[in-house]
Amino acid sequence: MTDHVEDLMDPGNDWSERIRDRLTGLSPELTELVLHLGTSAEFWNYQYKVDAAWKRRTKALLKADGAGELVRDSIRELAEGGSLHGMSDPEHVIRELGMVKPPSPARALAIGFTLAAGWLGGDVDGLAADLATVARKNAAAMDIYYRPDNGLAGAAFTALGELRGPAALEALWTLHFQVTTSQHPHKVLVKSVKKAAARMGVPPHELAERTVPRHGLEPDGTLTIGWIGRGAVWVNAALDAVIALHDDGRVTVDWTDEAGTTTRTVAPFRSPPATRPATAPTMSTTSAASPGAS
Repeated sequence: MTDHVEDLMDPGNDWSERIRDRLTGLSPELTELVLHLGTSAEFWNYQYKVDAAWKRRTKALLKADGAGELVRDSIRELAEGGSLHGMSDPEHVIRELGMVKPPSPARALAIGFTLAAGWLGGDVDGLAADLATVARKNAAAMDIYYRPDNGLAGAAFTALGELRGPAALEALWTLHFQVTTSQHPHKVLVKSVKKAAARMGVPPHELAERTVPRHGLEPDGTLTIGWIGRGAVWVNAALDAVIALHDDGRVTVDWTDEAGTTTRTVAPFRSPPATRPATAPTMSTTSAASPGAS
């Protein structure tokens, strides 16, 4: 175990710097909690399972005066600032991208705080919202790009599954819709949704209805494919394509060029005239889910 809280701080990690003052001058009990949370990397594995003994010790340390407030403050900073991997020092950018240097010690501490958040009692509405934001940032479920972190996203899903109350379940419903199945920690998200739903007495038919795979469709039944930085799927395409599943079962593709001109196509979804077919994504209607089943 690290001997000093300062050893868990990282001068190149933005989140670490934002909470530095908050972790200074702690009581011996809170210092022990922080040092313990900083060891999460040893007890939280790639299968998103936490060591039982580590969990018991965390719960015991969370009984210290001020522990709940400290955890909430730390999660709030993870949610309100940039992502954990927003870096200011180029050397630390290289390290956080997994090149040459070892992982930042701040990452283990962030995961530890996130897991601990799930075992807090009391009013959890604001905490649930912050955990959901942390999850979205680290599971590629936001319009702005943050480098995904499977371990941190999985920890946020797990914490929400542990929290009690409707706010946590609502956050999980939303995340289940927003996070694609291609994300590695999606499996722990599904597990957390089922756990929270069972605890809240959600009937099986409602659980099934709320978790129908969306295959990338938005609530209005559309999926946008565009140039890098635009749409749900980024491709090297000359045009933006908006796939729409209509209430009557029809599927259309609207192609929009840089001038804003839109051309609608139907099956077999050929690209508009004067465009190269190689730049147009191939469409399939068989994998689209009903937009009403969200």
